[in-house]
Amino acid sequence: MGMSVLTLKNVPNKIHRWLKLSAKLHHRSLNKEDIMLLGEKLFAVPSADTEKFLEEVRGLRKLTAKNPLTPEILDRAIAEGRS
Repeated sequence: MGMSVLTLKNVPNKIHRWLKLSAKLHHRSLNKEDIMLLGEKLFAVPSADTEKFLEEVRGLRKLTAKNPLTPEILDRAIAEGRS
């Protein structure tokens, strides 16, 4: 598979700082971080963080399956929060 070169110009400083921080947090180069973010956005490539999040959501669903939220419970909670 061939590789192409992509150059980004006139990137706002705020976005550039965010990309650098994100790359550092994920232990990637700035270039690899850019590629990962583009891939996730364009092709919905799941990342390890996404998989971890989904595992947590599935676990919470199992915990709450026995006590589902009903419209009545939600209405009561909203009313209590407003008083």
